[in-house]
Amino acid sequence: MHQTADPEVTVVEFGVAGLAVATDQLLTAFAGGRDA
Repeated sequence: MHQTADPEVTVVEFGVAGLAVATDQLLTAFAGGRDA
């Protein structure tokens, strides 16, 4: 893994990616609960 010039960029990108995944999982669970 290459170290970026600004480590904060990686942290932000990781946070955004994590938030997107969490949101997707929540939406999927919510949709699954409604379909059930």
